[in-house]
Amino acid sequence: VVVQLPMFNEREVCGDIIDKACELDWPRSRVLVQVLDDSTCLETRRIVDDKVFEWRERGANVVARRRKNRDGYKAGAMVDA
Repeated sequence: VVVQLPMFNEREVCGDIIDKACELDWPRSRVLVQVLDDSTCLETRRIVDDKVFEWRERGANVVARRRKNRDGYKAGAMVDA
């Protein structure tokens, strides 16, 4: 199962969203969480990076992906992933 979390400058909720996706009741070996972060806000990017690191340390299969452009906005991030 792949869970895609497209984000853009969602500082207030990005950490909670990543937490909930990584807490899914599903075998960890069968889940990939992709945080598709197009944020320009440095604080949001830091929070995303910290959460991804935290969950990887806890054994979750989670990655942060960033693009150089925002073509297609959130849907474009999902297609590019």
